[in-house]
Amino acid sequence: MSDEGDVRDEGDEGDVGDVGDEPTGAEPAPVDDATPPSEPDSGYKRRVAIVLAVLAVVGAWIGILRTDAATNESRYARETTRTAEQALRARVNEEVVQGLEVDLDAEQEALDLRAGAGGATATTGGIDRTQLARDLTFESERLDLERGALAETRVTYNNRASQYETVLTTLAVALFLVGFTLILSRRSRPPILVPGLLLSAYVIGWAVWIHQREIPRTDPATIEASAEGATALQFGDPSGAVEHYDRAVDLDGEFVPAFTGRSLAQFTAVNPDFGRTLAIVDTTSAAAEQAFADAERAVALGDGRDVAALVESGFFRFLAGDYDGALERLDAAEAVGDRSPRMAVLQASAELARGDEDAARADLRDALGGLDATSGSTRDREIAADVLTLLEWVEAAEPDQADAVASIREDAARIESSIVVGRELSGELPADATVDLVDLSLDGDELSLTLDYAGLPEDTAVAAYLYEQPAAEAPDVQAPELARFAELSGTGTVSGSTTVERACTPVALRLDVYLDGALAGSFDAPGGEASC
Repeated sequence: MSDEGDVRDEGDEGDVGDVGDEPTGAEPAPVDDATPPSEPDSGYKRRVAIVLAVLAVVGAWIGILRTDAATNESRYARETTRTAEQALRARVNEEVVQGLEVDLDAEQEALDLRAGAGGATATTGGIDRTQLARDLTFESERLDLERGALAETRVTYNNRASQYETVLTTLAVALFLVGFTLILSRRSRPPILVPGLLLSAYVIGWAVWIHQREIPRTDPATIEASAEGATALQFGDPSGAVEHYDRAVDLDGEFVPAFTGRSLAQFTAVNPDFGRTLAIVDTTSAAAEQAFADAERAVALGDGRDVAALVESGFFRFLAGDYDGALERLDAAEAVGDRSPRMAVLQASAELARGDEDAARADLRDALGGLDATSGSTRDREIAADVLTLLEWVEAAEPDQADAVASIREDAARIESSIVVGRELSGELPADATVDLVDLSLDGDELSLTLDYAGLPEDTAVAAYLYEQPAAEAPDVQAPELARFAELSGTGTVSGSTTVERACTPVALRLDVYLDGALAGSFDAPGGEASC
């Protein structure tokens, strides 16, 4: 009886019922993978939690770095703006002093004449105007260079802040992928977890790489040395400028303006009238070759984005006969910054030299179309003079382009004359109009000119361009100050004289005279004894 009771008790507990519910020998029910977590799942969750915590700390660190970069970008933006304002004021002061210097020179001449009549001497005062102008030029150059250096630092911080934002976004994706595996089955985790972990490692490495990159900062001593070089070059001391730029390069071998400045200074040292007239007498000496090399080095240091370096390199390539390379540099400069008229002039010259006359004409229209000679801007006259001078270079280097050069030269003269007189010129020579050169001579630094004209219709636009040859084998140049424009009628004579200050005494002279935009005569005359 006792045993039977035990059996009934066990049945009451449900064992007999279980046996009755599922026949002996049946397949066990499949186990769902989403059952309550086992001990291994708990360990996985702990590991994921640790990974997520580490990534959260990394995210906080990157966020701090991003905030720091944004703060520095804002600070340098303010510094750049402040320095730009100071540079603008310095430039205005420099121009004012230059204008006053012209007025004071005129006043001094008047005082000298008056004092000479009375046997005495006179002076406008004890101000050292040259030193004052030099000091203002130095300050203007220094502030310009400082502004450029600050802008480079600001841009770097701006880029860094943007990169950190991208890193944080990518890190958020990695966090999501790793965290998402917590709700997945064990079989579904690897395809999501592995990319998440790889992306996390990549993000951390990316952040470290951004953080360790150097922020460009320029030593004030480097800026001052470069400003001294620019000032010396502007005041006609290219050799002194090279010394200052050498010091700047020694202080910072990656400061782009030091290389572009030294390149120009070295080239000017062997072509002493280059800054005044674009006269070129030497492109093969060691100094000229070093100038070319410095220009290429500046392009490399600027990652191909420094406009001054690109234009300088393009110009030197043009002189070397590498017209395709010159256009490559100039096109890159145009892509980085605005296209200046001088850049368009150089592009036109390179296009013409390689035989593309249509492209050259289009570029010249762009260069000359915005000129306003009636405003009295010396810059506009300089651009027109650059056109005429570079056309001479093309004709000398590529004789096959002589006809195209002559045609474009006449177009350029007509365009400039039209701007000066304020009306469109026909480009046709007036019937029965003649011009004749009476005298064109150079006595020391004194240039004299006498020109007869006859049969001019009323208000005929007359333009006279004087060219000079700086050395026996050098191309002619058209100096900005040696061009005259007038509206004349009938018959008469024009004459005048001017002082021509040149390091290289012109060995030959040429006068081109245009009537209503058409070439009326071209006259040659001897110059002085060669000095270059």
